Amino acid sequence: MSFYFENYPVIDYEYSPGVLKKSVDILRRTDITNQLLNTNEYKTRILRDGETPQSAAMKYYNDVSLYWSFFITNRLINPFYDWPASYEKLNKRIDSKYAGVSLYVTENSNGLTMDTQSTTSSYSIGDTVNVSTGSDKVVATLVDYDRTTGHMRLSGAEDLVGETVSGWTITDTTGSKKMYVGRKIDQSRLSLHHFRDIALSSETNSIDVYRSPLTLIGSARYIDVYLSGSVTAITNDGASTITNEKFETEINDRNRNIRVYSVAIIKTIQDKLKEVINL
Repeated sequence: MSFYFENYPVIDYEYSPGVLKKSVDILRRTDITNQLLNTNEYKTRILRDGETPQSAAMKYYNDVSLYWSFFITNRLINPFYDWPASYEKLNKRIDSKYAGVSLYVTENSNGLTMDTQSTTSSYSIGDTVNVSTGSDKVVATLVDYDRTTGHMRLSGAEDLVGETVSGWTITDTTGSKKMYVGRKIDQSRLSLHHFRDIALSSETNSIDVYRSPLTLIGSARYIDVYLSGSVTAITNDGASTITNEKFETEINDRNRNIRVYSVAIIKTIQDKLKEVINL
């Protein structure tokens, strides 16, 4: 957004004690657009896969230099994540963000009723853990852990891919903490992010799942049914399972809906920004 920052003043910035350099004051903040954007002089458009701010500016304004306007008129803060990524880049982002193997663990020996509330389950990210699959043992690193759902994401656990969970346990290096594995997801991108109430389209976060158990049949909770590998039972009871992949894709798709204001409004915003920033 170099063109946009041409409007910002240059200041003497102290990079280190006694060392000053001429720098653009990108921390200058303004908020003069609320009244200007409180108008119906815009149209809602859906960005196509791979469209950039520059290509959208050419498409809607025939002026590539106005690409910065989308970030202001749509209140986009992060140009890397708030602007929709192409499906190719999104897939790479998901693979990177959710790399590793997912295990769902519990203190209960049946491996199917989630309980992760005692010191036995107080693992920390970065811990080295041992996964015992019977005759074999896999040493891995804990890169993500949610005690409310018993979800552990492991790196270095590639040997577990394709294996069937049966009597698996996970311990720390000293063996003082022992958990039972209820379910394994080879690709963490396909692992549970949250449950969604189908009728209300509302999210049920992991804390609610533990503190306010949602019953299916009897005292079974959504997370307990998920551990057993049954998706049908959850769906039949009015909830759906939202995976990490689906969650990230939905956010990205929502970002495709943008407001495109008239050129007159954009020019007015540009003039006002120049006026306020250079005060």
